[in-house]
Amino acid sequence: MSDNQYDDLLNDDTEVTEVPQDNAQTPKALREYAKEQKKAREAAEAELVKLRNELRQGEVKSKLAAAGLPEGAAKFAAGAEDIDAWINENRGLFGVAGTAEPAEDLRAPVGDAAISPEDQSAMQLVQGVQPGAFNPGTRGKFVQDIESASTEAELNQLLQAQGLLKGGRAS
Repeated sequence: MSDNQYDDLLNDDTEVTEVPQDNAQTPKALREYAKEQKKAREAAEAELVKLRNELRQGEVKSKLAAAGLPEGAAKFAAGAEDIDAWINENRGLFGVAGTAEPAEDLRAPVGDAAISPEDQSAMQLVQGVQPGAFNPGTRGKFVQDIESASTEAELNQLLQAQGLLKGGRAS
């Protein structure tokens, strides 16, 4: 062993050859690659933001249309986090009434009727007829029956059957 502990290192006869670096591994090439990747990432992020905005606008417009609000309201609703809550809060601003269903059926009878059972049945017959529903054949048959009635009793019977005569006199 030598007296100098670094003698092995200092007097090393082996030649060190530098390995030429690949051009792609140089710091300049890596900086350029990093710049390219940054530009590509920024472009992808911009595209993602654009697609998210378009999706959000479509969602807002469809919800507004379902609620009966005009499309112009979309620019006001776009910033809201919860579109449904925004629609419920601002429905009156656009002249649209609430769409909440009433808790009870207003057409259903409540309590005792203040009219006679005969009047109730007559009203139910009228309510069962659709607006604009006219059957000319029925009217024609009724007119023919009246014309063919030979006695006053037959005529009264026809009128009572139609609900036009009560208690022996026409109403």
